[in-house]
Amino acid sequence: MAAAGVLVLAAAAAIPALAQQAAERQALLIPGKQTLQQRVITRPGAILVREPNAAAGEAQLPFTVFYVYGRRPESGASEWLEVGRSSRGQADGWIKADQAIEWYQNLTLAFTNPAQRDRVMFFRSRDDVFGLLSNAGGAQRAREMRTAAQASQADGPVIAMEPEAFIDIQRRFYLLPILQAERVTLQTGASSTLLEVASIPLTQDPAPPPRPPQQDQAAALRNFTVGVAFVVDTTLSMDPYIERVRLSIRRVIERIRGNADIGTRFRFALVGYRNSTRAVPQLQYVSRVFANFEDFRDPQRFMSLIQQMEATTADSGNFAEDAMAGIRTAVEDLKWDDFGGRYVVLVTDAGTRRASDPLSSTRLGPAEIRRLALTRGIATYVLHLLTPAGARANDHATARAQYEELSNWQGVGPLYFPVPDGSLSDFGAQVDELTDNLVRQVSEGTGAGVQRQQAAQTPPRQPQQQPVQAPRRITEQTLLVGNAMRLAYLGRIQQAAAPSVFRAWTTDRDFANPDVTSFDVRLLVTRNQLSDLAEVLTLILEQGNQSRLRPADFFNQLRSAAANMTRNPARLRARDAQNLGELLGEFLSGLPYRSEILELDQDQWLAMGAARQREVLDSIEAKLRLYAEFAQRSDLWTSFDNDRVPGDAVFPMPLEALP
Repeated sequence: MAAAGVLVLAAAAAIPALAQQAAERQALLIPGKQTLQQRVITRPGAILVREPNAAAGEAQLPFTVFYVYGRRPESGASEWLEVGRSSRGQADGWIKADQAIEWYQNLTLAFTNPAQRDRVMFFRSRDDVFGLLSNAGGAQRAREMRTAAQASQADGPVIAMEPEAFIDIQRRFYLLPILQAERVTLQTGASSTLLEVASIPLTQDPAPPPRPPQQDQAAALRNFTVGVAFVVDTTLSMDPYIERVRLSIRRVIERIRGNADIGTRFRFALVGYRNSTRAVPQLQYVSRVFANFEDFRDPQRFMSLIQQMEATTADSGNFAEDAMAGIRTAVEDLKWDDFGGRYVVLVTDAGTRRASDPLSSTRLGPAEIRRLALTRGIATYVLHLLTPAGARANDHATARAQYEELSNWQGVGPLYFPVPDGSLSDFGAQVDELTDNLVRQVSEGTGAGVQRQQAAQTPPRQPQQQPVQAPRRITEQTLLVGNAMRLAYLGRIQQAAAPSVFRAWTTDRDFANPDVTSFDVRLLVTRNQLSDLAEVLTLILEQGNQSRLRPADFFNQLRSAAANMTRNPARLRARDAQNLGELLGEFLSGLPYRSEILELDQDQWLAMGAARQREVLDSIEAKLRLYAEFAQRSDLWTSFDNDRVPGDAVFPMPLEALP
């Protein structure tokens, strides 16, 4: 459990000693809670004063987030709130209670990429949104309202709109805290959620720096760049496929050679992976970068570097390989910041080692590696060779499930493409179709067209076999992913920001296509909360492993051990916990999120049996390693108080990353 230990220690290092904490003031707790502190969001016109009823004070930006340190009743129904930007230390002053909105939840929204939906509209009232959802002609009426809002008809029901480009919450932080949520069932039988939200851009400076001049999209996309990293299995029998990848790369280089507009905006990298060198030292490496994006500046040198990739002659002794090591190397070790389009293409004939496998070098599963790739805006494709050897090893179904999870792209589905029988000709067609589409993303933006690749001279399929439809699906899905990449790129270069501060109503679904979600629900966790969560999950994992021979003792031992964790006052009630959720932290309670782990009690634990218990513990261990990755990534964390209390820094964690 080294990874979990890293997380706990990294967070704890930023927290002052317990004795110092005891001397500091703490924000008030929410009534009935032992760890959750009171917070408010300022309304427009809020004034921060040094003392209640002071004659003058400092105007606050609307929807600034404050912790509450004290409450002082006044005559009548009025009240003063003592507030501060940090959860402990010194308060910053006082505001009137009627100038603030109580915010007891940690839930916030993040826009999904708008490539496959209309821009989100924010309305003055709940009834405006409900009327559109419940009306048979609501989709058409929504289009009319959107057109009117774009024409700046300020007196209409729409008070704000999402920018055209995608706002990456991890690069340009914003808050859309949920103030109210109401689930409604429509006449069609479909359901939707009405949401009252506030919009809070991170910038708190009343005079933010000027944004760059707006360009039209066509002009902006002329500088759109694409980086493609092939991650190739280099174990036994992969030589023909390695050579076919090289052939496709070579032919792309020949096509774009001499075209300055494209040649400087499209680059390849090549990563190889094998299996555990602890088990088989003759494999030489687990994962290795053969050529990076910078190497591609010199095509001749690049080709000489990738010529060094070849399949091993050593038998790894296990059919599943360490594919997650290869993907992680590509995600973490290659430089992606220069690219608008970011693609990893996995080429393999085998499944990957499970996160719980002691010989897995990452101890991360497909879900965790996918989340790490998405934090950098990377789409992962999988070309899976369904070879006879994989069939004999009963590996195909397991590998497919792993790689569909790894490659899932929101709104598009898995970017997973099987190659029947491991056919070299079908594989070549897929590689060529994919590289064609990715080069075209650059050429269409620059206006400098390039010819499609001609069919490569690879062995044909047998006449009795039907041609696969994968190339067409590659084109369709890559077009959708490419549109999302372009909108993300435009959002970065145009510094797209959340709409100006407001309080409004909206819905979580696209009016024109209710199957498409407009938002991801995120849980705003602090560094301290993530550390506490990791600490308890580590305890659950340790107790689960220790009680495997006597599972009936698991909960009693766990409650006792949790009660002895004195740093967090929530542990004082650990002896009364009835399920794991009651041990994991109050900030997880009451969420619109259901998890087998959170609701697991003693009877359910015993009923599931040893095999399923092992799966639960393996899942916890993989989550712990993902949290360690989150904790170490400084770019994921945002501070509201200029790092006065490092443990208060926040990260908008996707609900799917929760245990």
